[in-house]
Amino acid sequence: MRGARPIVLSTFPCLVASVARAGPLDYDLFKSLRDPRPDCDRADSFAPQRVQLRDARGRWNLALLKTARAHVSSTIRGWPGRHQRAFLNDGWWNSCRSWIPARMPARAGVDLGAEYSVGAIAFGSEYQPYYHDRNPSKFTISVAGEDRVFREVVRFDDPRDPVKRRRVWELEPPVVARYVLIDLERSFRGNPRIDELEIYGDSAE
Repeated sequence: MRGARPIVLSTFPCLVASVARAGPLDYDLFKSLRDPRPDCDRADSFAPQRVQLRDARGRWNLALLKTARAHVSSTIRGWPGRHQRAFLNDGWWNSCRSWIPARMPARAGVDLGAEYSVGAIAFGSEYQPYYHDRNPSKFTISVAGEDRVFREVVRFDDPRDPVKRRRVWELEPPVVARYVLIDLERSFRGNPRIDELEIYGDSAE
């Protein structure tokens, strides 16, 4: 992990919030997994697939908490039925439930609403590849607690192997975080698409 760096609050004014640390987690705190699968706005792409609530280690997908809020620097125009800010952590994979920025460089993040122990972060461009474009090739992932001082936990720069399908970055050891930000600097074939931002962890001890 890199050294701490201050966040630019003008980009994410929503990050000024009261101090809170989460208590024990249970299913009632998360978005419903019983909601019917939404329709895709076009027939020529894969239908949405439900995002997992817990990973193979039993960690919760904290991005699906009812308190979790997505924030982005901009959103591409002309696609009201897809590529929206709300789709960054809506619990559905695939392109028609994704987010794409209007301008680069771009930033996307999630405020979990309280501090949690975060052990892994995952995202992809397309859960089931169809368009084969908009693959992030240079970005950083940073986290912050209630102090809102961000530290870099992932640095990715590989134009020959950009992020296409879903990838997972393990954080060893886990970090205490409320805010998770992705700063996107470059992508392959168009502005980057983030299918779903997943944040895995548990209550902070």
